[in-house]
Formats: sequence, structure tokens, C-alpha cells
Amino acid sequence: SFRIYVILNNEKFKRLEIILKDKFLLLIIFLFVAVVSLLLSVGQIFDPVIQQTKTIKIDSNEVEKYYICASKGNILNSVYFILIILNASVVFTCIYITKKIKSVASDFYESTHITYALYCKYYILIK
Repeated sequence: SFRIYVILNNEKFKRLEIILKDKFLLLIIFLFVAVVSLLLSVGQIFDPVIQQTKTIKIDSNEVEKYYICASKGNILNSVYFILIILNASVVFTCIYITKKIKSVASDFYESTHITYALYCKYYILIK
């Protein structure tokens, strides 16, 4: 959808002689993945995730024991908050671009690609 958005909103592309190259889109994806990886690495270095054991007891009898991931400080929570803001900005940017290109012919199958992209984004966020 970003390609169609650029084509529709750029005067140079009105003639449809210039093709938007996929290298630019791959560069955007690469930079996004690099920023996310860097943030997660910084969070893991300065505030590593540790395993904590939680026990559920009823009348001093142990019923169930489960494990959770936790950190000692607040650095990792700050990193997660930044990542949530970053992911939300990507989703809202996609929604904005989708609204802008809604008049495009269905031959491009953009709605299918957008649906798959949003599904994958939310699936990864939930997991």
C-alpha cells in the first residue's frame, strides 16, 4: 500500500513511467527490524529477564507452581513501552495509508496484503 500511496501523491508518478523500487521498502523494513533488535538488546544487557517461580497455595498446600519472566529494574519495562509506541505508530500509519488509497482499483489486491500484515503484527504482539 505504501507504493500505491507514493504513486497517487507524487506528481512525478502521475505519468506512471517511474516505478517505485522494492529496495526502498526493504530498507524501511530493515531499519525497523534493526531499531527493534537494538532496543531489545539494550534492554536485555542492562536489565536481563530472569525466571521467577510463583506458587499457588490453598490452606498451606501447594496446588500449582508456574514460572514467569520478570526483570529486577524498570529499564526493560521502558523498552517494552517504547516498542509498544513504535508498533502502534506503524499500525496507525498503515491505517492512514489504507484510508488514503481506498479509491485504488482492486486489481492490486492491497486489502489482502494489508489484512495479512495487520494479522501478523497483532499475532506477534499478542504472543
